[in-house]
Amino acid sequence: MFGYLSPTLEGQSCSVLYPTPDEFERTGARIAPLLKQHGHYSDERIMKRVNQRLRETLIKSIFCGEPAKLCDGGLRKTWACTHFLHHKSYGLY
Repeated sequence: MFGYLSPTLEGQSCSVLYPTPDEFERTGARIAPLLKQHGHYSDERIMKRVNQRLRETLIKSIFCGEPAKLCDGGLRKTWACTHFLHHKSYGLY
């Protein structure tokens, strides 16, 4: 995911994929009420990725998500993500 190998991300919060911890918190605060109200959410956001030289870079991505099911009193979410560049290559932007 985003150029990282699975073992690198296992057990990690997805906050490691955001440019800063503050951005992760702001995004969560913005999304939570909208998911609750509408049942789905999508946006464009900047995320971190690792390039072939294992250097972190920032990329523009499109996310779409919706709650999947209730579990342990919380809501699990299902997210789909694509790099903005992929949409551009298909002529959507």
